[in-house]
Amino acid sequence: MSGRNRQIWMILMETLHKKSWKQQAEAILQPIQYQWKTAWQIALFRRLFLGGFIYLVCFIGFVPNYFAYVQQREGIVLPDPLLELIPPHEVSTYIFGILYPTLIAMCGIWIQYPRTFLQVLIGLLSVQTLRLISIWLIPLNPPTGCLVLADPLVNFFAYAHQPITKDLFFSGHVATMTICYLSTPKKRRLILGAIILMIIMLLLMQHAHYSIDILGALLITPLAWKVIDIYFKKHLSTLTDWREAEA
Repeated sequence: MSGRNRQIWMILMETLHKKSWKQQAEAILQPIQYQWKTAWQIALFRRLFLGGFIYLVCFIGFVPNYFAYVQQREGIVLPDPLLELIPPHEVSTYIFGILYPTLIAMCGIWIQYPRTFLQVLIGLLSVQTLRLISIWLIPLNPPTGCLVLADPLVNFFAYAHQPITKDLFFSGHVATMTICYLSTPKKRRLILGAIILMIIMLLLMQHAHYSIDILGALLITPLAWKVIDIYFKKHLSTLTDWREAEA
């Protein structure tokens, strides 16, 4: 943190200390409200935002039947020398004990920057749609020793509480965390990089994915994000992005 930013932060903390809880909340929320009010005045932002959430609702309604179909069809088992070196272990608790607190923390930052929030939403929807297409095109059976991931959120919204193990190429969890990484200012990416590495290691220990599934997510997600990033920089450049704010 630079000397100027530290001084601003100290003044803000001193101001908040002198105010009531209600006044503190207003002091924190007022800049965020201003950012969203400014963004909402842009027609393209409104269209993308509303369209994104409508698509999200449709997506959630579609995927339970889709994954039920994927689970009942037969695929192939891929040879995976890396997985053969790793004994399977049940580590779902560790995976989601890392992943969901990270996502909650990231949402707390994204919400401060409407352009970043919207770009992440469109990025996640785009990558998850590409994932549905790739799963349909590449039918796979789970790796030997696969243990079902106990993901409470996905089990509820996407799997209809059914054990799904064939949604393999490419890894949705790694893709999601890669979006988190790419939306973050470069100087803050070290921690997220370490988190992604931990999640990859735990997914391999769970035998929930082939190593190619994880590699696919790491290659496809940045390409999709790059296209979306170019579009947002061209058409919504008047709004502040988190990466630009802390450049």
